[in-house]
Amino acid sequence: MSFQYSISWAQLFWYPQNFWGQGPDLITTVFGMYNHINLPNGQNDPYDNISKLKFGAEVMYLPLPMLGFGGRYDYVDPDFGKDNSERLSSPFLSKFQVISPRVVLRTDFVTHEQILIQYSRYMYQDGYPAAAVFPYNNGQAGSSNIGASDKNAFQIAAIIWF
Repeated sequence: MSFQYSISWAQLFWYPQNFWGQGPDLITTVFGMYNHINLPNGQNDPYDNISKLKFGAEVMYLPLPMLGFGGRYDYVDPDFGKDNSERLSSPFLSKFQVISPRVVLRTDFVTHEQILIQYSRYMYQDGYPAAAVFPYNNGQAGSSNIGASDKNAFQIAAIIWF
């Protein structure tokens, strides 16, 4: 089960006129997802009867047609509903949160190019291993284990759509 709702505040304030991006805009998005895994004949399988939860929000301010500033918050619980003692024996990551500020550079061409520059900070629950790629790596951050995760991530991405 999932949901997402986005609102363009400029579109709302310009109503009943149409807003086509001809001025500053603030776009707010909230989202969430809940999944439950129930394997047939999954007795003693660590991946059976597991619930996962993710929710968050994103805000993007577009002061100019070619420039935007935004941020996103994600809360992820890949073993939702389990208490702390059950989590220590789980093959999954502990719950974690991600904060991601970003800058968006855009064009007004027909192909709508965008370049996104983003930084993400991962915050893991204390006392639990932070795995880089679940469920296979579970090295402690900062250890010599090659699978240890980094709490900081940078991303540069390019997008085109017609």
